[in-house]
Amino acid sequence: MGQPAAMNHSSQSKPSFLIESAPTPIYQRITAGYRDALIKHGYPAIYFAPDQFPDASSAFHSLREQLEAVDYILVFDNSEFLLSSSEEVDRCVFEQSTAALIFIHHDNIWSSCAYAQKRQRPSYLAAWRRVNSKSLHFCIEYSNYLDLRRLGLTHVFPFFHASQFALDRVVQSPVYDLAFIGHVLPRFEVGFHYLQQFPYRHHIAANFWSRWTDLSIKLAPFALRRSNWRANAGG
Repeated sequence: MGQPAAMNHSSQSKPSFLIESAPTPIYQRITAGYRDALIKHGYPAIYFAPDQFPDASSAFHSLREQLEAVDYILVFDNSEFLLSSSEEVDRCVFEQSTAALIFIHHDNIWSSCAYAQKRQRPSYLAAWRRVNSKSLHFCIEYSNYLDLRRLGLTHVFPFFHASQFALDRVVQSPVYDLAFIGHVLPRFEVGFHYLQQFPYRHHIAANFWSRWTDLSIKLAPFALRRSNWRANAGG
């Protein structure tokens, strides 16, 4: 299986990369980590930070200029500007570059696709298919790796995250016996508000509530059952 054309970088200089800064601190650490690793190994890296511009129009103008200045573009699940659509054409911004694309799916891809639909953006899946010949996809969710392979994308790989933390201070006498590290989830009623548009929403809400009250409950069997219902109903 051949590599995407832009991956065969043959010039004597090292290939260059474009990374968009994430809008939230936890993902800023991830994007900055990729930037720092590339620079450490001698690769030129442009770190596009939308919040450094006075308005969105100025940020988009700068981004479009940089799209053709690099060999590779790293697209993360929350690369807000790269994943947005162009005003001129109904295409994602990342599609407008001739550079090779490296997609880092550090969240479930179907959540990203649902978000795109909610924001009335072009279908991410359709966009990934259009740029398939020059793209690599790395999925932290193994099921997403299998999904993309089944859907015909050719350069898809599973991967794991590795985090680096600077030691703040050594705690000699811990205050608590157990510490929880993770995301703080929204209130259940906030999530339920977005379920109103889905078929079988009362069943989905009940499944979420079951998981909310007992984390050992798996949601996958419920989701497969719902998809079979829709398939049998022809919807």
